[in-house]
Amino acid sequence: MADTQASNVLTRIQRLEQASRDEVETRIADVFRDGVVVRAEAEALIQLTPRYTGNVPSWNARMIEAVCDYLLEQESPHRWITDSEADWLIALIMARPGESLIADIDLLLTLVRKAEGAPPRLGLLALELVCKRIMTLGQALEEDVERVRSAVYAQSSEGGLWVTRKEANLLFQTNDAIAKADNASAWNDLFARTIGNHLLAAAHPDPITEMDALAREEWLKRPEGGVLRHLAGVFSSGKWFDRLTYDPKKAAAARQAAKDAAIRAGKDVTAGESDWFLQRLRWDGDVSPAERALIDFLKREAPGFANGLFVAA
Repeated sequence: MADTQASNVLTRIQRLEQASRDEVETRIADVFRDGVVVRAEAEALIQLTPRYTGNVPSWNARMIEAVCDYLLEQESPHRWITDSEADWLIALIMARPGESLIADIDLLLTLVRKAEGAPPRLGLLALELVCKRIMTLGQALEEDVERVRSAVYAQSSEGGLWVTRKEANLLFQTNDAIAKADNASAWNDLFARTIGNHLLAAAHPDPITEMDALAREEWLKRPEGGVLRHLAGVFSSGKWFDRLTYDPKKAAAARQAAKDAAIRAGKDVTAGESDWFLQRLRWDGDVSPAERALIDFLKREAPGFANGLFVAA
């Protein structure tokens, strides 16, 4: 009986492909009324998404709700995404050619937000897809910046305490592609905070001891001037910067530069200092607004670290 019912629902879903646009909204309401109870139905909805995502206003929201309900409520264990479920979903999404669909990105972000646990690769895929979308569009729109923020934030719940090298590289690649575009102003601040978080964690002698200070969610939600307040003055001690250079002399020089910067903290950052910073990090080409925001952010939040980084990089 259950198999027959599931077959009938699946048939109704598949018949949407033959429905006219005027019929679709009514038919969709009927199909979704009883929810999705087997994987074949969820798979059909995901595979039909390219056809209806831009033509039927309610499609994305209904599809996301149905697939999330299936994975988190119908499948066991409840509220968790298993490795096999993640593999299945990723295979479906990656099988599509062409540009990233907003529906796919929002489905992934909704799942990792609602789930009590999910493989980190789901959040990373969401970040990869939204970065690909931004690069395809040639600019960072406000809504896509928020998707990037959600993807970066989501990884913290899965053990990614600070921004990884892979995530940082994705953001650098994306920023390089849109450096001269008319981007949403929020992009510059988000870029500065995420890259700043990565750089600081990479330089820390033992990041796990500073989880509260370095946790990515703290960097994304705190206002200006509050991110590194309880780390002020420590950059000139311990093993700071040793992981950024294999040269002990450079690490020691970096700590001294951090100490000097702490003494003169609060002075304005000149354009010459900023350009020097980019050159020392081996970033080529013009300074983009987002890169400038990173420099200003580090100088404002952690001048000792910024100056030490100049020497260690």
